[in-house]
Amino acid sequence: DVLAARRASLGDGDPETLTTVSNLATCLHVQGSLREAEELYREAWRGRRELLGEQHPDTLRIVNKLAALLHASGALDEAEELYCAALLGRTEALGPEHPDTLRTQGNLSVFLSSTGRRQPARCPDAVGVLAAALGTAASGATVTPCEAPRAAGPRPSSDRDLALLGTGAPNAPRCAWEETTSGGAVISVQM
Repeated sequence: DVLAARRASLGDGDPETLTTVSNLATCLHVQGSLREAEELYREAWRGRRELLGEQHPDTLRIVNKLAALLHASGALDEAEELYCAALLGRTEALGPEHPDTLRTQGNLSVFLSSTGRRQPARCPDAVGVLAAALGTAASGATVTPCEAPRAAGPRPSSDRDLALLGTGAPNAPRCAWEETTSGGAVISVQM
C-alpha cells in the first residue's frame, strides 16, 4: 500500500507522506468511511501544523476538508469551528478574493443553510468576513442562509458566485449543494 511505503521510506512527518494521508482521507470520505477518513484528516492536520504552521494554506486546506467531513458526520459544533478557522485563516493568509477563501465562504454558507443556523455562533468574526464579502456592514451583520438545499442545478460561473450564495445578498438565487469527490461542497444555482 502506498501510504505504508511512504511512511517506511520518508517517515510520518514528510510532506509527501502527509499529502498521501490527506489524499487517502479524501478517498475514504467519498466512499463513506467517515471514521477512518476523520482519523487520517486529523493526522494530516497535526502534521501540517507541525511542519508548516497553523495559517499555512496547506494546513487550512486540511481544516476545510475536516470541517466538511464533520458536517457530513453530524459533528456540527466542531464543523462550524473548523469552517470558521479555515475562513478566517484563508482570508488572512490568502486575501478575501482568493479562490480558496471564496470556496470556504461558500462552504460556511452551505453549512449555515443546511443546519438552519442564521450566523456562525462559534466564531462571530466570520460574520464580519462574510458580510465584507458581500459589501455589507460588518458590525452587527447577520448572515442569512439561503433556502433549504434543493436538487442540484447549473453550477455557478465563478468562486465569487459560490461565496454569494446562501448569504442573504439582495436577489440572491436559491441554492443547492452536493458533496464532491474532494470532500467539499458544490453549490448549484437555481434560477
